[in-house]
Amino acid sequence: MIKSSIITIGRQYGSNGRAVGIELAKREDIPYYDKEILARAAEGSGISQGVFEDCDENTRRLSFAMALDPYSLGYSINPASRVSTEVSAAFDNAIKEIANEGPCVIIGRHADFILHEYKKVLRIFLYAPFEMRVQTVMEREDLSENEASKLIKKIDKERAQYYSFYTSQKWGAKESYDICLNTGLFGVDDTVTIIQRILELQENRPDMRPID
Repeated sequence: MIKSSIITIGRQYGSNGRAVGIELAKREDIPYYDKEILARAAEGSGISQGVFEDCDENTRRLSFAMALDPYSLGYSINPASRVSTEVSAAFDNAIKEIANEGPCVIIGRHADFILHEYKKVLRIFLYAPFEMRVQTVMEREDLSENEASKLIKKIDKERAQYYSFYTSQKWGAKESYDICLNTGLFGVDDTVTIIQRILELQENRPDMRPID
């Protein structure tokens, strides 16, 4: 069992990134954070959880919502820009707070970038061939091939825009992560096993810092 590492997982839609994260947290007996981050970010921020849900990994939805009702949160000057900044800060604080509590798995939400100054963080990106992702989404969401294909492209685009907006880095680029793994090649179980082995090596090197 790992003692000090934080694992952040970015993922293409349909690559089974959530399944990998859940299984990894289960095997290592550590907390798993996904949608739970939204509630944590809303606490003490003065912004409702609904706003965080609107902009969760999607900057376009937040701007659209604020354009429709800029006064819903009491802002009258550049509301979308101001709320976007405050939402980003609340996400940052929530993720850092979670990381400070100990080992855990954090899914998405540019956590890899937020924790770039933290030691013992393993930044992972999971991907898979498009055809395999289409099949996964078809089965999981009960969609046609065409519907699944369109949904994957839409969500991947939203995640890429979100990541770029908050980090000025390219989503999915190897330079942004420590490890990129093809879940289509390894499957969920073997992907988790590979990550566990990497974590063992990291735990045995107290001086290790994945990103300088």
